[in-house]
Formats: sequence, C-alpha cells, structure tokens
Amino acid sequence: MSKQLFCSPRAGRGLFLSLVFLTLTICVQAQTQITTGTIQGTLFDANGAALPDANVEMKNDDTNYSRSTATDEEGRFIALQIPPGRYTLTVTKSGFATLVVEKVDLTVGQT
Repeated sequence: MSKQLFCSPRAGRGLFLSLVFLTLTICVQAQTQITTGTIQGTLFDANGAALPDANVEMKNDDTNYSRSTATDEEGRFIALQIPPGRYTLTVTKSGFATLVVEKVDLTVGQT
C-alpha cells in the first residue's frame, strides 16, 4: 500500500515563499563580512584624572586616511569602522602637551 502526500496550492505557495525568504536571508548574511577594525582608548592626565573633550586624530600612514573623534566626560574615545593599516594617533587638548602615538597596527576585526 502506498501513501501519497497532497498539499493544497495555497500551502505549496506558502512553502515556496518561505524557502525563497530563507535562501535570500542566508545569501545576505553570507555577504556581510567584517572589513574594518576599531580604535578605542581612555585618556588620563598625569594625576590619573580622566581627560574629557580631548581631540584624537587617527591617520593612516600609508593612505593618509584620517578620522577624528573626541573623548567623553570619562576620557573615553571610540572610532568604529576604521580601515586596516598602520596609524599615527595624535591627541590634543588645550592646556596640555600634544601626545603622538606612532605605528599603531590595526587589522581586520581588531579592536
């Protein structure tokens, strides 16, 4: 005795649309790859107090790509989606000496 499986055209269409959606979702997820890194830190003065409102410039030594950000009230800064490469960081704030940090290597996915 054999059994046959039947489904209505409406159920078949719903199954088909679900499979298409699932396939598209997998394709989109496969295309999202990390291609950048993150540079972050916390700045303190000589007494150990947080350094708010300091300017932090990150400059790629090879491409001259540059990005600036400022520290928050706790001295923290973060720069997301930075292309990989070797960077020089320059920190400036009125009333303080300029700090330069050279040869900061950033790789894909690194923080």
